[in-house]
Amino acid sequence: MDLSADTTHDKDFYDGLCDLTRQADFITVSNSYIHDHWKGSLIGHSDSNGAEDTGHLRVTQNNNHWKNIHSRTPSIRFGQAHVYNSYFEATTDGINVRQGAEVLVESNVFDGTTKPLFTVDTGGAVEKDNVWGAGTNTVPAGTLSTVEYQYDLLGSGAVIAAVVGKSGNTLSFDGGAGGDAAPAAPAAPSRTATGAASSAPSATGSSGGSGGDAEESSAPTATASKKSSGKKTTSTKAAKKTKA
Repeated sequence: MDLSADTTHDKDFYDGLCDLTRQADFITVSNSYIHDHWKGSLIGHSDSNGAEDTGHLRVTQNNNHWKNIHSRTPSIRFGQAHVYNSYFEATTDGINVRQGAEVLVESNVFDGTTKPLFTVDTGGAVEKDNVWGAGTNTVPAGTLSTVEYQYDLLGSGAVIAAVVGKSGNTLSFDGGAGGDAAPAAPAAPSRTATGAASSAPSATGSSGGSGGDAEESSAPTATASKKSSGKKTTSTKAAKKTKA
């Protein structure tokens, strides 16, 4: 997929580009270019919807190029997310783990992201071979260390070349180039220290709201391999958008 909107309107003028809500389950979003918008991907639309969503919202996001997204790359409540082989370029916020969600984050590169992996209330993360760039992981150690399907990790050093210009709309006809991907892969940012924090950081805002991310600030930063082969994953699909 190639998903984008704009950042000229207020952040609540549009909702997320690829939101998965109300018991959405076993969904893969892969090989996509997700760019130029305030809100990327919301998994679980409300803090008050735990009774419906708990035990569901199992999502894989891999081999994606995220660029110039302000928040929610993704933001996940209640469920489980496996995020790997992806490049986060000029995204203000990264992966937001909320309301007891668990994430497995592997083989990703964050470039210019101040909060690449964080929580505003509760959640857990297992991370392996990630380049955090300007930020770090501040999510407590989680429990999601394995998944029930086979997949191939590129290694963080190979991610940028594998996804930039190759994720999203890359079809061409009669020699014409398709898509809106960057023409060349930039160099990887320097690696900083990794590791899970011993305890969850304090919330930066209200976590009781239905969909809004308390950590959102006033303006976004200016500046899309192989699908996971799960037994239970479905074809890429965005659920009905819900006002967050």
